Amino acid sequence: MIKYFFICIFILSTICFANDEQKLVDSLAQTFEAFENKGGYQIWPRFQFNTYPTVVHFNNGHAYSFGLEGDPMTWKKNRVHRYPYLCSIVPLSSLPPLHPSFPIGHQRAFVFSFDHVMGGGMFPLLTLIHERFHLHQFRYFQNRPVREPVESDYELCDMFALMELENRIISGYLETDDTERKLEQLKDYVAVSQVRRLRLEPASVSWEDHQQKMEGLADYASIKTFQVFDVIPGFCAETTLLEMRDKKRGGHSVLLQDALKGRHYFIGAALALALDSYGPSDWKRKIEQGYSLQSLLEEALPLMEGEGLRRVEAVKLSMGWKTILRSIGKQIQREQQERAELLDSFDQQQGITVQVGTPPGHYCASGKHDKSCRINKGLNLFINDRSSAVSQDQDWKLAFDAIPVVLEDSSGGRLFKLDPNIILQIDGRSMALNEVLEKYAFEGLSFTSISFRDSWTQLTSTKRGVLTVNDDFISIQFGS
Repeated sequence: MIKYFFICIFILSTICFANDEQKLVDSLAQTFEAFENKGGYQIWPRFQFNTYPTVVHFNNGHAYSFGLEGDPMTWKKNRVHRYPYLCSIVPLSSLPPLHPSFPIGHQRAFVFSFDHVMGGGMFPLLTLIHERFHLHQFRYFQNRPVREPVESDYELCDMFALMELENRIISGYLETDDTERKLEQLKDYVAVSQVRRLRLEPASVSWEDHQQKMEGLADYASIKTFQVFDVIPGFCAETTLLEMRDKKRGGHSVLLQDALKGRHYFIGAALALALDSYGPSDWKRKIEQGYSLQSLLEEALPLMEGEGLRRVEAVKLSMGWKTILRSIGKQIQREQQERAELLDSFDQQQGITVQVGTPPGHYCASGKHDKSCRINKGLNLFINDRSSAVSQDQDWKLAFDAIPVVLEDSSGGRLFKLDPNIILQIDGRSMALNEVLEKYAFEGLSFTSISFRDSWTQLTSTKRGVLTVNDDFISIQFGS
């Protein structure tokens, strides 16, 4: 009886997964069809979604292509409504989680794994459009160098509390249908954000504007697509944006990480929706020319002299400023203790520390992890990391399969522990890691190829590089 029960559960779960997979593929086909028939100008000027081949795939080996000239031995034809696409007959090997220009036969395609997106439902489809919109931004947006933010700007409790006020105001703006109330909430947001941003260094202000423009607008493009095109039944842009915010936070936020990165997806997308209603008709063109979302909203909703401070005080009173301060103060203490414990867990882990640098040129990285934590400036820690990175020419790949703890430095390099007995392949020679540590303690080793693999880490590279031993850890860096 118990065996029969588990068999039934397995069959039902398999059917549900298949149904979810087909719903995603059908919705994606309808999205391509909508872009082809109606164009993407309603979402963003010159935004094209279907002029470049796209391949999406799942962990079960299923792959679907749109706009690809598929080999009949590998692909079979299918269609949703009148829009054609291809299904893989045999599993395609080595498809990366995300790659903007992956070689498939004599063609190149945008490759995306739906299984690398947290949240399920239609969130993978939203994430796909988010990533595709980045290609549009790289092509059309005016790009200016952006310095790293000044982290000391984000150390004080009241700064985090002001950000919490902004988050709550924007959430309220998205939740209400009352036009007059929406306008008042946007003015409250402008007032609070102006007070907070006056205390930031110019580099931090530029960083926030840049994150809102790049990540926030990519989220905006994804929800705007389904606000414009009737693909997802009952779709509501505002509700979806709130759900996306909750999914990305995982129910809670690490304060510093959220301040520097996470919240700007949410805030930027919400400000873009606000500019649709209250901004100038050409606000999107101005964004491409270098204006910020924040500046355009402030111009659209100017505050009278003294109005800003009055609004800030009223918001503090209505939202319980002192309670927010106490709550954030406790969270800061918890996070400081947790950072110390997580870093100690890495130090206590058995094995030799290996640092793997990034390849020269362009590379793509994507994946998931159970938890992340910013240790200090330029150092992030990930728990049970399931990510991969691959160079655009496919000559370098680093992948993790639920590695317990991994660190990421400011340049994107990764630090992790490996078993001393693991075998490295260096220019065709096999050497144990502990042998490498002893043999090259006082000299570097140049190589043209290197690879290794254990239960949760894999590196393969045919790029030139140098291996060096630094005290008790091994550094592997790559050149041109």
